[in-house]
Amino acid sequence: MRNVVVFVLLLVFASFAAPVAGVVSLGVSGNYTFASGEFGDAYAPSIGVELWTGYGLTDWLAVIASGGYTGGDFNEDHWGDDFFDDDDNFSLWKLAGGVRFNFGLGEGFFLNTSLSGGYYLWSTGVPTDSDGDYIPDGVIAGISKDSQGWGAGLSLGGSYFLCELLALELTVAGDFIFDAEVATPIYQDGTFTFAFDTVEETAILFDISLGVGLYL
Repeated sequence: MRNVVVFVLLLVFASFAAPVAGVVSLGVSGNYTFASGEFGDAYAPSIGVELWTGYGLTDWLAVIASGGYTGGDFNEDHWGDDFFDDDDNFSLWKLAGGVRFNFGLGEGFFLNTSLSGGYYLWSTGVPTDSDGDYIPDGVIAGISKDSQGWGAGLSLGGSYFLCELLALELTVAGDFIFDAEVATPIYQDGTFTFAFDTVEETAILFDISLGVGLYL
C-alpha cells in the first residue's frame, strides 16, 4: 500500500512539473547572508552575488552548478570597538554542484528545491587594532587568515516567468560548512586580551536571494 501511495505522489508531482527537460538555464542573483553560532558571532551579515547554471534532465529534475562571493565586515559587537580598522573585512567564496527539483503551480509560477555539495573558502583573519596593525603571528601559533572546507546546501525557491525565457527567482537557502575554522577573541578576567584563537564547528549560513534566470 505504501508503494502505491508513493507512486501516486510521484505521478502528481510530475504532472505539475516545470517544463525544463533539455533546457539550459543561466542566472544571477544578489544575496543577503547571515550565520549562526561562532561563525555568526565573528562575522556580521553580508551582501553577495551568485551565478548559476543548470540543465534539465527530465521535466522535473535538473543538474545545477553555482559559484558565489559574499563580502562583509567583522562583527564589531563581538570583537570590540578598539580592535577595528576601516580596511577590516570578511569574504566567502563558494563553488557548488547538485540537483534541483521543479514543481509547477500554474500561471507561470514554479516552486523548486535543491540539494548541493560544495567547496568553501573564507577569511579567518582577525581585525586590526586601532593602529592598523595585526596581532603578531607569535601570539597564537599556526593561525591562518584564510580557511577552507567542504559543505552541503539546501534551498527552497520560486520562479515567476515574465515571458517564455526570463524568470524572476526568489530563494531561501542554508549552507552547512563542515569543520569550519572560525576566529574568536580571547578574554582574560572579562578583559579582551587583543589576541585570538580559532574554534571548529559546523557553520550554518542562511541566504535570502533575489535574481533573474534565463531559460534557453
